[in-house]
Amino acid sequence: MKPQDVKTALGHPVTYRSTKYTMTAYILRKMDGRLLYQAELQDSNGNSIVIAPLESVNEL
Repeated sequence: MKPQDVKTALGHPVTYRSTKYTMTAYILRKMDGRLLYQAELQDSNGNSIVIAPLESVNEL
């Protein structure tokens, strides 16, 4: 997923590592002078949160 796709994906189902999640937040971090784009994903089955690299997340 690219940063411009985040608005449509928030609150909707996405996949990460072949598992379905709901995208609940977009995180922008600055580390060592470079920007990191991350997604907060909620697993409804395990009631847990995963922070994943945005480029590894796919919209359904």
